[in-house]
Parts: sequence; structure tokens; C-alpha cells
Amino acid sequence: MKIPLPLRLGLFALSLSSICSANDVVLEEVFTAKPGPEWENVLNRGQAVVQPMENGDMALRINNHVLGHALPVPVKEHFELEVEALHGEDGAFLWFGVFDPLLEKGYAVGWQAPPGQNTGRLGIYKVKLEQGEKPEILFKGPEGSRQAEILGAEVKSPHGTLAEPPAKLKLVWNKADGSLVLSCDGEELAREVDSDVTEFEGVLLSGNKKSVYRSVKMQGK
Repeated sequence: MKIPLPLRLGLFALSLSSICSANDVVLEEVFTAKPGPEWENVLNRGQAVVQPMENGDMALRINNHVLGHALPVPVKEHFELEVEALHGEDGAFLWFGVFDPLLEKGYAVGWQAPPGQNTGRLGIYKVKLEQGEKPEILFKGPEGSRQAEILGAEVKSPHGTLAEPPAKLKLVWNKADGSLVLSCDGEELAREVDSDVTEFEGVLLSGNKKSVYRSVKMQGK
């Protein structure tokens, strides 16, 4: 019997809590092959495939679904989540983030790519779902309910939405001051403060129109 991701989060954390020390890399993967069973299809729809980009590097393509990966230990003090990501087509939206054990609350980076805009807009999102909901690819729940709000304002991306190599997007969180910092290719773009979520146990990657993820790395404690 397949164990749901939120339950597996707790079991996985319990079994490995003695292995990971403070500020370890808790998740790191370069997508050169189809994701293993530790990556769960959260919405049970769509398929992830690994295909070459124009430069020949392999990358994960996510088309209208959400992939989730449990962390080996809960993160409660600090995290740095970095992905190499790119849009697959014009007029798309992708997001990635870190969530609580039930996948109902979290912080995410969203990258809007409206038709005709070759850079798009980046923003820090706070996600808050109703009980029983799952995070959707457009952050719109049942009957069009809004699942996330942008903290502060969206900012223009310094990286082209379709320009290889993929953008290096990073979200950094610190419990001490509630700060959330978004950067792209080493350039800080946004800094916000929010303290509504304080425990994280899962990383989610989402996209539509074949969004590209080359790699994902998270460290924290």
C-alpha cells in the first residue's frame, strides 16, 4: 500500500533524524534520469519526463502537475532552497516551495511568464490551503479559491524565461527575523518578512507547459 506523502514525511523524519546534523544539505538532485519513487506525484495527474535541453543537458519537464519530496528531517530554523529552472513555453507559470508536514502551508517562488514577455515576473508567495486541499499548479483551489498570496510585489526577472542555461533561483528563510529573500543568478530581487509558517518537511516543484527543472538543492536545520 502506498503511504501518502504527508504521512511519509513524518515517518521519514523519525527514521533519519539521528543522521542529519545542523545545516546539512537535506535534498540535492540533478535530474539526469526520471525521478525515483521518493518523488511523489502530489495531484495524481500529469507525467514528469527527463529530456535534453537545446544545449544537450538533461532536465526534468513538469507539465501541469506537482512533484513532492519529503525531507529527511524537519527544518525549523533556516533554509536555502535553490533550483535551476526555466519555462518550457511562452505564457506559462511555474513555482517551487517548502511546505509544512500536511502540505497545507508554505512559502514558494512563483515565476509568471505572460505571452509576449521574454523575462516575466518573479514573486514570493505564502501558501495557505483549506484542510484537505492540495496545492494546485496555478494556486487556484476548488471552485476557484485562492491558495496563495504574493508577499510584497512581483519583480521583473533578470533572466529570460526561455533562455538557456536555466535560471538559478533561490529562496532563503530565517526563523530569527522571519525574513524571506528571493534571488536570481546571485542577484537579490526581493526581501519580505512573514512568520506564519515555522516548520517545513517537504519540497514541491510545479509547472505547466513543460516547465524545466535542471536541479534542486536544499540545505537547512
